[in-house]
Amino acid sequence: MQVDCALSLIRLGVERNISGLRTLCDNLVTLETLVYETGADITLSLKDLQQMKDIEKLRLLMVKSSDERYVKDAYQWMVPFLHRCENQTPGVANELLKEYLVTLAKEDLKFPLKIIEHSKPACQQKIISDQDFLMITALECIYSCKRDDQLSLCYDILECLPQRGYGPETAITKNLHDQVDELEQILSVSELMEKHGLQKPISFVKETQNSPEEARKLMIRLTRHTGRKQPPVNEAHWMGLLQDMLEMRQNIYTCLSSDTCYEIFTESLLCSSRLENIHLAGQMMHCSVWSIDPPVSVSSKSKPQYRVCYQKSIELVLAASREYFNSSTSLTDPCMDLSRSCLQLITDCPAVIQEELDLIRGLGYLEEFGVKILPLQVRLRSDRLSLIKECLLQLPTNYKQSAKLLGLANLLRVAGDDQKERKGQVLILLVEQALQFQDYKAANMHCQELMASGYTESWEVCSQLGQSEGYQDMAIRQELIAYALTHCPPSAIESLLAASSTLQTEILYHAVNYQIHPSEKGENVNTSRPSVVVKPESPQEVDTSISPSQSADLLQWTTAKTMKVLSDTTLTTKAMLHAVSDRQWWKKSLTYLRPLHGQELGDVLRSTSGANATIAKQGCHPFYESLIDEPYVADNEVTYTSYQHNPLESFAEVLLRTGKLAETKSEGHDLFPATEVLLQLASEALPNDMTLALAYLLALPQVVDANKCFEKQPPSALSLQLASYYYSLQIYAHLAPCFKDKCHPLYRGFYFQSLVQLVDLVKWVVAETTKATTPQISTPHNLPQREKGKRGCDRTPSPTASSTSDSSSGEESPSHNRGKRRQFEGERDRFQDLLDSREEGELSGKEDDDHLLADGGNRLFPVDLFPCILNKAIQTFDLAPDDDTKSTEAQSAKKASKLLLPKGTPKPAKADPKELIQMVTVHVTQSSHTDWSDEIATLIKHLQYYNERLSDFTQAQTLQGLGKGVDVQRFTADPQYKRETILGLAETLEENVYRIALSLAQRYNVPLWEVYMTHLEFLFSDSGLTTAAIEDRAQSLGLFETLKTIPEAFHEHMAKYVYPTIEGRDHQRLLYYFTLLENCACPEVVNSIIKPETHIRLLKKFKAVAPGLNYKKLTEENACPLEALGPVLTSQNILSISKLAPKIPEKDGRMLSPSSVYLIWLKTLFWNGDAHLIKKAPETVPEWLRAYDICAKYYDRLCPGDIIIFMDEITFSSRAVTKLSVDSRVEMTKKAIKTVKHVAEKAGKRAADEDDAEGVVSRHMSYEDALSHLQQSLAHLETLSHSFISFLKNSDQNILQEYGHQYDLSRSEKEKINEQAVTMCLDGQPLAMIKNLLDVAVGDLRLSPRDIVQTAVNKIVRNLSGNGEECPFKKDPLQILEGIVSAVRTSAENGENLVSSDDLLDWFRPFCGDDSLPVKPRIQVLQILEQTFHLSDEDSKLLVLFRTQAVLKAFWPQTQVEIADIENEEKRYSLFLELLDSSENDTEFQPLVMLLQAWPPMKSISVVCPSNNPWVKLGTAMLVKCQQGHKENMGNEILKIYRSLYGTKHMLSPECIKDLCLLLLNQSLLLPALKLLVESRDQDLHAVALEQITAVAKVDDSSCDPELLSLLLDENLVVKCVPTLFYPHLVNHLLARQEEGRWDAEEIAKQLQAAGFPAEAGSLLMASKGTHSALRTFGAALSAVRHWF
Repeated sequence: MQVDCALSLIRLGVERNISGLRTLCDNLVTLETLVYETGADITLSLKDLQQMKDIEKLRLLMVKSSDERYVKDAYQWMVPFLHRCENQTPGVANELLKEYLVTLAKEDLKFPLKIIEHSKPACQQKIISDQDFLMITALECIYSCKRDDQLSLCYDILECLPQRGYGPETAITKNLHDQVDELEQILSVSELMEKHGLQKPISFVKETQNSPEEARKLMIRLTRHTGRKQPPVNEAHWMGLLQDMLEMRQNIYTCLSSDTCYEIFTESLLCSSRLENIHLAGQMMHCSVWSIDPPVSVSSKSKPQYRVCYQKSIELVLAASREYFNSSTSLTDPCMDLSRSCLQLITDCPAVIQEELDLIRGLGYLEEFGVKILPLQVRLRSDRLSLIKECLLQLPTNYKQSAKLLGLANLLRVAGDDQKERKGQVLILLVEQALQFQDYKAANMHCQELMASGYTESWEVCSQLGQSEGYQDMAIRQELIAYALTHCPPSAIESLLAASSTLQTEILYHAVNYQIHPSEKGENVNTSRPSVVVKPESPQEVDTSISPSQSADLLQWTTAKTMKVLSDTTLTTKAMLHAVSDRQWWKKSLTYLRPLHGQELGDVLRSTSGANATIAKQGCHPFYESLIDEPYVADNEVTYTSYQHNPLESFAEVLLRTGKLAETKSEGHDLFPATEVLLQLASEALPNDMTLALAYLLALPQVVDANKCFEKQPPSALSLQLASYYYSLQIYAHLAPCFKDKCHPLYRGFYFQSLVQLVDLVKWVVAETTKATTPQISTPHNLPQREKGKRGCDRTPSPTASSTSDSSSGEESPSHNRGKRRQFEGERDRFQDLLDSREEGELSGKEDDDHLLADGGNRLFPVDLFPCILNKAIQTFDLAPDDDTKSTEAQSAKKASKLLLPKGTPKPAKADPKELIQMVTVHVTQSSHTDWSDEIATLIKHLQYYNERLSDFTQAQTLQGLGKGVDVQRFTADPQYKRETILGLAETLEENVYRIALSLAQRYNVPLWEVYMTHLEFLFSDSGLTTAAIEDRAQSLGLFETLKTIPEAFHEHMAKYVYPTIEGRDHQRLLYYFTLLENCACPEVVNSIIKPETHIRLLKKFKAVAPGLNYKKLTEENACPLEALGPVLTSQNILSISKLAPKIPEKDGRMLSPSSVYLIWLKTLFWNGDAHLIKKAPETVPEWLRAYDICAKYYDRLCPGDIIIFMDEITFSSRAVTKLSVDSRVEMTKKAIKTVKHVAEKAGKRAADEDDAEGVVSRHMSYEDALSHLQQSLAHLETLSHSFISFLKNSDQNILQEYGHQYDLSRSEKEKINEQAVTMCLDGQPLAMIKNLLDVAVGDLRLSPRDIVQTAVNKIVRNLSGNGEECPFKKDPLQILEGIVSAVRTSAENGENLVSSDDLLDWFRPFCGDDSLPVKPRIQVLQILEQTFHLSDEDSKLLVLFRTQAVLKAFWPQTQVEIADIENEEKRYSLFLELLDSSENDTEFQPLVMLLQAWPPMKSISVVCPSNNPWVKLGTAMLVKCQQGHKENMGNEILKIYRSLYGTKHMLSPECIKDLCLLLLNQSLLLPALKLLVESRDQDLHAVALEQITAVAKVDDSSCDPELLSLLLDENLVVKCVPTLFYPHLVNHLLARQEEGRWDAEEIAKQLQAAGFPAEAGSLLMASKGTHSALRTFGAALSAVRHWF
């Protein structure tokens, strides 16, 4: 009550205009409403209300409003309140309302919807009248709502918003409508999410629409949620989900790519744990690298297109597969099948997919071996080799399943992708397991695989098997130990060497014993393959084959360490040898070698193979490779980079080793004769180690026995020189006292007491070296050590002659050998004393040296033999200290050399075998009168023999040594080749080769003139020398004194061979060339237009003014000199060159004129400019005119004809038309006319001054011609502005533009205009256009369109007549003719009367009537004319005649016809019957078809009836005359013929078709008859066909095929075929081709139902819908019909 009173009081004050009461009044009104109307807090005071914010007041007003009264209350309470607020503060009402509604919308959109509904455009009284504000408020309300069940309310709000175009538009209206459209799309997305069970607030979609990550998460939740539904959804649901996802992406989530949507969808399918979903996912992916997306037109609607890329498909499949795999408990877990199914989707199975599949297969192997393990544990097992070990532990015999275990290792990827490592690790496990059970066969098989693969870590298991005593195959055991030695660590070498030594000794015995008794298998049957490669050198057979497994002592010839280890096994070997029953077994072996002396030694020696078989290089041990130039190191020798040694031990080596072994065993009682063995060993060693071979030969007891070896060697410089060297050494050893006073430097620095001692030492070293391969040799520590400070003491005297003789025979006792060792040590001390005394100066000067040399009558020996002796000694004894067990061969050699040559010893002089050979040879030659002993005479004879052979060989190799590819044998036999070779050698700059060529020429009578001439040609062509160098060399060699003696030949050779090699711009060389011709050739010899002296003068001038000129091109007879001059002409040299022009000939023999030179220069000057006159090429019109003005200044240097050429170049060339405007060309032409007139006047005055009246007249007339030409040009240029020419140039058609361009270039010259008009006619242009062209051209052309067309026709006729080369066309001449005929017809229709059809016929009639020309083109011409014009009867008959003659000439050449024979239908029919009677086979029937088609159809009554129809008669004859076995083919041929008549004027009538089909039926050709009847589309014929179909008792290939079934379906005859046997075939055919869309199954079913076949209709419908055959029952079929129809 108080509120009401207060309000009344305030209102009274307001009415009295008391200020400041409006706000209070509004508050009181609001308070009154709150207290008396809304039922709000009745305790609310005015003060409390004034302290409230407007939004709080608004909420308080509407807080208790019910759903039913909410709108009414809004109008009653809220709207007035907002008006009051608006009056107080303009604009606040909207903000209050929006804030209020947005606050409500956060919890519920119910009340905001009511407000918006009563604000929509259709409402009369709107709560919100501003449409923009309405949209803003609605958008914020919807986006502020946090509930996910308000979608329907959102759509209701959306429906209330105004449409575009409603109400006034403001600046933000368009944007708001766009936001509303976006809201609509967002709502559609929310609807799709809700459809699939994933509800989200509308704001969620809005907030995430630009976040790829959130969008991706949403899509994943959506698909995974679908995948978890129970029961599982079907494929249609999934595909609907995919479409919804794509729609969501397209509408809102554009930040996602469609590929991402497909990937998420596919991933969810793969992870859905459903097999059908996995298969569906496979349809969504590229499952191979070659797969492509199918085009939309061919992709089925029910099948998705391939979308996910190949790489991403692999990633998705792998992720899903691994997830299933890791979750599996065993191989039989259902998840494992799902994992495998995922992997199998990728059809091309890349490596990562195969690895996963292999892992699954590997689980099966593990289960087979009994290993229980989780699949995830297998995947996580880092050491998968441990799984193989577990398999072996499950069952002791599992190692026998090697293939399966290796397969398991491959499947598990043991050792990663390293297959070699994988296989090696597994095989090692298998060998170890096999050895535990003593299964040596299996262990060896795996070891062989390991060795073949080169797996080095397998050395230990190979060693274990090789040392297994239970394994009886010693050859394999030796191979295994050798492999272990190759790859073992250093710490294991010693033990392995000991084992190898013991095994080798036993094998050696078996090897030799097997050679003695080949039929016996020996005591051990498992040693059938001796490890030593033995060559049985018998007269019958020399077997050099080597098995890969026959490895011998791997380190036999390598390091001294090997020998040391071998020596440790002495006792074992000695015990074994004493056990051999036959102590003389080795002596019998000599019988295998001794026959070699008489018969087979050459064969054995020739069996030596290898890269150095010809002994082209000096072979050496790899250790000394760096000391020899270009050595040969055998492949089977030891290499220090990669150790690979496969020694080929001959029987001789084995025998020598066993013999020395026996000799050692007997302690010297059983001596071994070694001559045969040493010869064999020397022959074998010679290609690979020449020093070793020489040592073998020097160890021979008899010197001359070495000749047996030398004679069998292939001739080479090294082998022959070695033989000479050997005999020189032997001779020198006997004759050394003769050279005592003239000691060769070769022998200074190293001495021995006698050559006998050298030979003895060589024998001893060879013997000890050979025995060192067995364990019986004494250790190196048994050598006597010299005591320090006692160098000269205890020296052993030289052996006596008898001891030498004993040594030569090879019979030495053990005590003698021990003495040799002491002697070796004593000699070492003596050498040290001598060398020390030389250092201290005790001995100095030549006299002291000679004293030493002569002391005691000692003789000298060559020091270069010491390397071979010392090398083998080093290899024999390990000279390293006891504590240095790892010393290399190099260290051992170094220490040995230190022992023999202590520190401070100077190096001995290097031996040169050539000097020794020369010295000995000279001595024995000069002393030829000496009475030599028989022994020395024999040696000298051998030395001279090999010296002669060496000389012969050297002479033969001289040419080959030059490296010029000379065939020595052909050189000696072919005189022509010899001459060409000598001349070829003259082509060189090498002085030695040139001198050889000269000497050979003198020797073989090759003229010196030819050699000099060849050399001179070479200097010019191929030497690469400068001209000055050539001149100097020719002068220094004095070539020309000889060459000038035959000037004719000199000039001919120079012109033919030298001149073509000189480059045209090389003026210096050309100058030298012509200078030589001038000096060496007589003037009368040179018959060219330009003499050499003229060339010299021209070259000197051009060299100065035009260095870049191609002088050869300038002076060539067939070349244009102006083309050569053009590029080098400038304003600086034009005057000088023009003066030289009269000396330069043209092609026709005349000399150039200065005017022509100026002409070619002016063209270049105008277009390109000049460095001095026109500095850059002109581009604008003023620049072109200025360029012309500069060029015009030189018109007085040009003759009138050249002025015309120049003007045509700059006004009527293609370049001029392209670059210059018409106005500029007109301007230049006008200037040219003026200039020429001026020049003509000056020329006339100059001629008058010279009183040369005749010349004046001539020149004036010439200039008049030029003026006339220029005026014609000017007149033509003025026609370019004609409308017709402008039309051509401005046309959009390229061909018309080309016509305009060609006219521009023509200058209205008759020939060019005629040619262009003919071209236009041939192109088929209208005759009016040709007439316009002729009318525009200036001058008296005297051409008409008729002339042009006639010319074009004549060209076509010539081309068709076979003269195509004279008139070539780009298109087919008949097509061109059609264009001309069309143009003539169009012209006649337009009434132009330019060319008539009679004109064309008259022009072509002679061609068509010419029997000498081909028939086909004449027929085609007449056909073209016939199609366009009405032919006369004569021409029509002519056309038929030509067609008839064409066929007859090709197939019946003997039949001649004239017009009278085919002028009417009766005669043509008679001719046809005549030819039909004479035809017997298909090749003759086909021409009849062509003939009937070429004739007009026969329409007479007698012929039209079926019995007389020519086509029926033809078919009848073909069937009657066909052989019985070819009836079916003939029926198909007839069908093809009559089908070709469809749609033509020859098409048969139904009666004829019926007769023909009856004929086919009589011949039992049902199928072609049915096809003709069905496709005739005649009801009567269809009835006949159905009668035949009904009568068929069995459907087979002779009565039915897919084509016939298609024809029946096309003609809608299915219903009529229901009672026949054809009906099931028709249905199957229809269903098989249903996807083609050719026939409608439902329509056919309707026809069946209408015809009273409901069951058949229903069955067809069910089959077309894909219903299983078991469900297509009678009742179901009837139900289907009722359901669908």
